[in-house]
Amino acid sequence: MGYESDATAVMQHSLEVNPKLVVNHFTMANLLAARGFAAESASYFEATLQFQPGFEPAAERLQAVRCITLLKHIQMKREKEEKRQREYEAELEKQLYEHRKKLGHFD
Repeated sequence: MGYESDATAVMQHSLEVNPKLVVNHFTMANLLAARGFAAESASYFEATLQFQPGFEPAAERLQAVRCITLLKHIQMKREKEEKRQREYEAELEKQLYEHRKKLGHFD
């Protein structure tokens, strides 16, 4: 795990030293994607394509990380909706219990 952090730090320094070197952007993009930072890697793939528009591996990987980012967004949205539904159902159960209690159904 530490090697990935070290490699990312080295690439960050390389980008500072030579921000127009295509391989620096492409390598940083791949490092970030490999570490699970799909959304963050997209900007580096985009920079790679700005410097070298026909570079197919960067275009393909950019498409892949955009898909991953979209899937993560959809999953998070679904989980949020499911949580909201569970909370709503729990509140309904609570209200129903209180209503039944008032009506004496538990005596």
